[in-house]
Amino acid sequence: MKKMNILALFGGRSQEHEVSVISTSHVIEELKKDKKYNVICVGVTRQGKWLTGKNVVEGFKSNNYKGLTPALLSTDTSHELLIFEGKNRISRKKIDVAFAWVLGPTGEDGTLQGLFEIADIPYVGCNVFASAAGFDKAKTKAVMAAADIPQVPHLAFNKDDWKRDSKKISAEILKKLGLPCFVKPASCGSSIGISKVKQKEKLAAAVLEALKYDRYIVVEKSVENLRELECAVLGTLDNLTVSLPGEVHYDGEFYDYHAKYVSEYWEIDIPPKMPKSKWEEIRTLARRVFNAIDGSGLARIDFLMDGKTGKLYFNELNTIPSFRRESCFATLMSKVNISYKQIIDRLIESAFIEHKRRQEKQLTTDLGAKWMKQQK
Repeated sequence: MKKMNILALFGGRSQEHEVSVISTSHVIEELKKDKKYNVICVGVTRQGKWLTGKNVVEGFKSNNYKGLTPALLSTDTSHELLIFEGKNRISRKKIDVAFAWVLGPTGEDGTLQGLFEIADIPYVGCNVFASAAGFDKAKTKAVMAAADIPQVPHLAFNKDDWKRDSKKISAEILKKLGLPCFVKPASCGSSIGISKVKQKEKLAAAVLEALKYDRYIVVEKSVENLRELECAVLGTLDNLTVSLPGEVHYDGEFYDYHAKYVSEYWEIDIPPKMPKSKWEEIRTLARRVFNAIDGSGLARIDFLMDGKTGKLYFNELNTIPSFRRESCFATLMSKVNISYKQIIDRLIESAFIEHKRRQEKQLTTDLGAKWMKQQK
């Protein structure tokens, strides 16, 4: 049986470069165990250069790119990876499907997905729109509001707005949201650049910190008696597996980058200690969120709940979550008897299903040719 060529792409230019490298190294290890897959590994440096080679994963883990070879994806629908092996020497490798786990801007925001669609290559994960809508927190909130998904009160503004009248925006935040509140870059993952503001004197500093990572800012009202819940979804909308919810416990003021990746204390209760009816409410809401963005492949969907009232709020959507074997997504799926290997197989299967659906669209007509004749 002919092996399937899988492009395993990782790294990238974002602050989540390391998370991408480690996550994809777990995927690559699993793929290489399966005889039906042939894995072609390509790392993207922080400067955006694509590199491949025998020890590319180890090279990216140690930031040592010596001996690696430049590569480039052909966009002429030939489904080929071009590898520049020397002067005037280019080898070509056929790509059947892309397993790209590049987090952050230019990887998770729809741009890389657009490249694969131009090249007509099936790819794992959400489509261009879903990726873009899920990555930008302000746009996500607009989509969820249109779908009548419950959310905490929030405000969004950009860097120019803040420069023009920071006092007016600060006053509006304090009046409409109050304190404490959370200040977030709109397009940044792994809780990077997020601050919890308890004193109005620290609001401006929190906004300036978030502006280091994005031009757009989202400020959210803090939920009282907070319980943080997560749910994983896998597959396509007509064949979707929704995990049991999990409640995250961690050190620190909130679930920031340190709590996610550095702290030694991190636990998740699956399912959480609450009535089963609440589990089903969370799972139903997760399905609605995924449907609202026209999702496919996978997502981790985060919710906030007031522990006293039981009121549930959608928080964020992550279309390319951390994907280590012990990650939250994989742990949630394991509790519904889906192994790490099965997750990967389902993702590849979904990639081909979505690719076939895209091919069903009629891309060409004779209208253009008729119009050109009329111009002569």
